[in-house]
Amino acid sequence: MIHKRARSLAGALAVALALTATTACSGSASGSADSAGGSKDSASAAKLPADIKSKGAIDVGVYVPYAPISYMENGKVVGTEPTLIRAVGDKLGIQVRFHTLAFESMIPSIVNGRNDVLVGMFQDTEERQKQVDFLDIARSGMRAVVLKGNPKHIDPNSVCGLTDGEEAGSYQLTVAKYLAEQCARQGKPKLKVLTFTDPGQAFLSLENGRTDLTLQEPAVAKYTVRQNEKLEVLKPLVTVPGDSHQGWILPKGNEALRNALVQAIKELVKEGRWRKLMKETGISDAALIPPLVNNEDIKAG
Repeated sequence: MIHKRARSLAGALAVALALTATTACSGSASGSADSAGGSKDSASAAKLPADIKSKGAIDVGVYVPYAPISYMENGKVVGTEPTLIRAVGDKLGIQVRFHTLAFESMIPSIVNGRNDVLVGMFQDTEERQKQVDFLDIARSGMRAVVLKGNPKHIDPNSVCGLTDGEEAGSYQLTVAKYLAEQCARQGKPKLKVLTFTDPGQAFLSLENGRTDLTLQEPAVAKYTVRQNEKLEVLKPLVTVPGDSHQGWILPKGNEALRNALVQAIKELVKEGRWRKLMKETGISDAALIPPLVNNEDIKAG
């Protein structure tokens, strides 16, 4: 369960910048290693690749701070995604070793083999699929965050002429650019898109009037306004290009690892634990059960 942290957004940003600076310098820092409590004789464990079996652990890359998806609390990596991958590790009977990373280092850490899985609700896109595979566990969705009371009367699906702020390299930035292109094609006033190094800066830009809105995952948007009464989440979902999903990133073509994870999730679903965790972490409405791989149905044979 995600617990609310009583801290101001300014304080959260200070922590955010400190953590980001640390991970950007080191590239990867061990966050925590969880003991394996599951059975190594389970059907899912039997599918694990030999290299993961031999080391008895799965190395998981995670981006913090991104509450409530993933963040640090009392020196431990916590949040929606760490909760779910810990349950999978328990089912597989192996340790889960977290490695905190700068956002731009995430996908490269899979490509170069430093990590086995990335968690953090990554958007499954054709461009990213050229380098990695996706284990999709949720449907996509975006909400607009604006100043409390929506003083500019912003319609999240009519944003031409406004200024949007997004994190560099994020899917939110992709959506914002898509919306800007739609404005241009329709001959409407330009949507200006600014980029920031982390979500905290995008939220602060709303407060100081530099931007009019920012896009976020529904869970992140909801969490943010609970921490900062100066902001508000608009209810209408933002139109995104295509029908896509989001989830975890895996090495390209590693079918053994993919099948082991899929099987572990199926076992958790059968036990009722997966749906319970989805509900507790606030993403049950968007859950994909069973999960998809690269936006397609998959059977772990």
